[in-house]
Amino acid sequence: QLDNDGNFEGEAANFPVAPSALDNYPEILVPARSAPGGRLAQFQRHRIRLWTNYGLDFGAGGSLDLGLLYRYDSPRTYSLVSPSVPVSAVQLARDPGYAQPPFFQDVFFDARGSEEYESSHVFDLAAVFGLKLWPEVEPWLKLELRNLFNDDSLVAFETTVFPDLSGPVDADGIPTRFVRGPNFGKARVPEDYVTPREVLVSLGVRF
Repeated sequence: QLDNDGNFEGEAANFPVAPSALDNYPEILVPARSAPGGRLAQFQRHRIRLWTNYGLDFGAGGSLDLGLLYRYDSPRTYSLVSPSVPVSAVQLARDPGYAQPPFFQDVFFDARGSEEYESSHVFDLAAVFGLKLWPEVEPWLKLELRNLFNDDSLVAFETTVFPDLSGPVDADGIPTRFVRGPNFGKARVPEDYVTPREVLVSLGVRF
């Protein structure tokens, strides 16, 4: 993927439509800090699928088909952003008289999508044995080994950061440094890892 940039994530998992704060309170909020441009969460530079198949014919003894699949996924992106950061006194001093000015804002500490999770390399192996009992009847047995080498890459993880309120601020009074949360970089749910090794067995009859 060459380009998938923007300054707003319009949807998320189980949340197809998200309201936008773009251009709200232009005198107070700073787009470069609250809604910068950059790589969106759906950005993925590379995705590779390579596979090969090999068949063995044993005549009356049946047939064996072997398949090997290699899957590579380059990292997804995430942002160093802290939500609900108090609006600074410098920003509020620019309030032209809103009835309800904002008191909290999202603060980015780098461009959108500046960071990356881990990439993953996964091999899948499949073997299908078939035996012809009659001209048009063939029972078969299929064995699948998904994630053959049990790759355990973290394709997502905790990314919470907090503003360093004791550190330097920019010209708008917004903190320029952040502190990583206590679980930063750790898995949150099993789905944050590549799906672990699976063994699947199938039986069937072709006729």
